[in-house]
Amino acid sequence: MALSEREQRLLAEIESALTEDQEFTDSVAKAQRDNKDRTVLRGWTLIAVGALLLVGGFFVKIASFPLISLLGFLVMFGGGLMLIKHSDNPTNTKTAKKKTKAKKAVADDNSNDDPNGLAGSFYKRFER
Repeated sequence: MALSEREQRLLAEIESALTEDQEFTDSVAKAQRDNKDRTVLRGWTLIAVGALLLVGGFFVKIASFPLISLLGFLVMFGGGLMLIKHSDNPTNTKTAKKKTKAKKAVADDNSNDDPNGLAGSFYKRFER
């Protein structure tokens, strides 16, 4: 659901007020960096433990099935997902601001009431 113009202005005012407070911005950025460091460390630790379980499971079979190896694979998979998921989150505030501005520009381009819809939008981009 799209925001009305009034809501968009209020949101822009809130964002600008938050970014003007440099101490707050720095503390949030530091907390995000610390959280990213911990998450990356946890992800790599899970991958290492999973690899050990995977290899160790070939030597210890429970009922002729390498259950420990399966568990090791799942742990490695979880660690990889954690790293991939966390790599998508922008922690650099400059990068986040650039992405936000790019999204707003795209939203402004698509917000016009073109009777041709999507085809008209593609046509306008082609003409530029």
